[in-house]
Amino acid sequence: MPNWCANRLIINAQPDVITKLDAIANGQVELTYRRAITASQKLFLAGIAGILKPTVEIVYPPYPELVRGVGALTPENQAFTQWLDLLSNNVELTPERAEEILSLFEQAKIKNIAWGNIQRARRDVMKAVFRKKQFDWSENYKHRVSVDEFWMRCDVLVQTPCYAHGFDMALIIPALLAVEVNGFNGGLLHGVERGFNDATCRYGTKWTRVDAVVEDRTKEAIVIDFDTAWSPSLEVTQCLSERYQCDVTHYYAESGCGYGGCYTFECGECVEQQTDDLIFSEENEEGYVDVVGPDYIVDNLGHFGG
Repeated sequence: MPNWCANRLIINAQPDVITKLDAIANGQVELTYRRAITASQKLFLAGIAGILKPTVEIVYPPYPELVRGVGALTPENQAFTQWLDLLSNNVELTPERAEEILSLFEQAKIKNIAWGNIQRARRDVMKAVFRKKQFDWSENYKHRVSVDEFWMRCDVLVQTPCYAHGFDMALIIPALLAVEVNGFNGGLLHGVERGFNDATCRYGTKWTRVDAVVEDRTKEAIVIDFDTAWSPSLEVTQCLSERYQCDVTHYYAESGCGYGGCYTFECGECVEQQTDDLIFSEENEEGYVDVVGPDYIVDNLGHFGG
């Protein structure tokens, strides 16, 4: 298990920005990109099974079987071909891109195709792929699912509004389509980053969805507390400050490894930073220690990770 890093963002911005950030922190923003990922997973299965085919010859080195053969010039195959272009370019799943993928999913007409009505050979191909990606792709379910259940449940998830249970950092730094299809553990698309590597590189932490608490809010300021795995998400803070043209002070502490710090960004530019070793008290009778310094850490964080 990772050590947890405690984070506090103190944000000063225009009132409309504060309202938007409050909604993001509280999980009140619809995650269209999550529905687009589910749609893309089903499009991928339909492609490798030959239910959908590109309308022109395409080379896709990460998974050549996905583009094997050329299909008829139908609206369904045209939609699949456009989706393949987005996948090949590993596009950012902005709200606009997500809506485009959902539209292509509708055009591809793979909704409501009963699993039992698909040729056995095609089902076997999809089963083999799903066996590799079952854990990653079924994260939206309360239990592990079989490929036939996944195939049908995708339609429900694509149409159902999705909300985060907390702060989803992909609303600040958009997720990448091919990375999401490859999954957190990877191993499907050759040469495409697995989700774990992408998260630690672009978000600075292992998981991009975290619980958050709005500790205080005024018309032009908001204080948000959350924990991240291993390290602070300074990349997200900088992007947030730049996108919303606001001032953000980010305090963090990770007592397990004994470090903490503070960064201040103004419209995306880092104007001040400080990092220090945490100072601990002597052990008490139970063998525990408390964080007692530096003062700027103790005064601005409710807890210190670990």
